[in-house]
Amino acid sequence: MEIMVFNLLNSTYGIELNRIKGILVYSGLIITPLYNEKEWIIGVTNLRGEVIAVVDLRKRFANKATYDENTVVIVIKTNENKIIGIVVDNIQKIAEITNENIMNTPDISIGMDSKYIQGLVQIDSNEMVTLLNIDILLSIEELQ
Repeated sequence: MEIMVFNLLNSTYGIELNRIKGILVYSGLIITPLYNEKEWIIGVTNLRGEVIAVVDLRKRFANKATYDENTVVIVIKTNENKIIGIVVDNIQKIAEITNENIMNTPDISIGMDSKYIQGLVQIDSNEMVTLLNIDILLSIEELQ
């Protein structure tokens, strides 16, 4: 399987490539703010005639966000057939992994609830990637 590797808050994460529907440059988006109790749901944008929610994972996990020319929005399709954009710092690369490469997460805290993590993957000799469980992270229950 292929994963998209990206940076978020000085850490490296991955998402299964087959879940990604597009990449958008943050600075080119018009995002209409939503006013709700979840500050990390930053608003909605129009993507080819479809209104999608935009979630800032940096605000979600560390309550901080800065935007620059490298900031991108990864557009993802969830198992609930929702299209959602997630804001990340930048995209590194596409990496090929196998299910055998996915390791369980340790019992220590790594900055986010373990239910959001599918596992850890060693993609080369000196880089470990946290593989996100998008179906839980972006589930209707989490977004409401």
